[in-house]
Amino acid sequence: MQKPFLALLLSVVALAGCDNDHHENPNTATRDHINFTTYAEKCDPSDGGIPAKKAYGNQPTEAIADDAAEVVTDCTYVTNDGDRELGNHGSCGTLDKTGLLHFNKQALNQVDWSNFYGMECIHVKTNKESSSGWYFLTQEGLGRRTITSDNGCLPFQKGLAVGWVDGKIAYYDRMMKIVHQTDYVWSSDFYTDYARVCKRRGDRREYLDCGYIDTDMEVIVETKYPMDKTPEPPNQ
Repeated sequence: MQKPFLALLLSVVALAGCDNDHHENPNTATRDHINFTTYAEKCDPSDGGIPAKKAYGNQPTEAIADDAAEVVTDCTYVTNDGDRELGNHGSCGTLDKTGLLHFNKQALNQVDWSNFYGMECIHVKTNKESSSGWYFLTQEGLGRRTITSDNGCLPFQKGLAVGWVDGKIAYYDRMMKIVHQTDYVWSSDFYTDYARVCKRRGDRREYLDCGYIDTDMEVIVETKYPMDKTPEPPNQ
């Protein structure tokens, strides 16, 4: 991979989830490098200063032996070797049937944890397009896919990240625990306290039956509009 291209990729994955200029469109999220070392010790301003909890304790970090597990063929992330360059590092673990990434323990020692409040945003490739993409990874070796934002991960907002389980939108916390499973096919984050969601895609791949929900999954604006014509929630 050429140096200029590496530098460009590195610049777009240096993401922090509390940028006050970030808006709901996952293609226009702003990034900011912050040298927080562990999210067990620091607070994430995007969640109102609530301390982020240490993830999963003694959960296994090795690739799991499971007939239903999906093998990861390649992982791309920034290493802690001082060069701080984004690079390909081969297979790094497995995905279980819920889409949870089990990262290899040996590879964890190579990851640079200075971004994302002690988490990392990595690109994972598998033999299935539906499970390939950008993942949040914890220092305990657990990860989940998230919505793409500027060739990186869409930030956590209100303690939740947007991801997928079985092709449908799910919201998970920093312990990689699924908090809400939905039937939506697309979602923004909760930067404005509400997330814009859509139930289906049209023949031209446009999102339809869109509206807004809050963090309790209550519908605020009925899900019946094309994405570009969805009215704003009250008091926005």
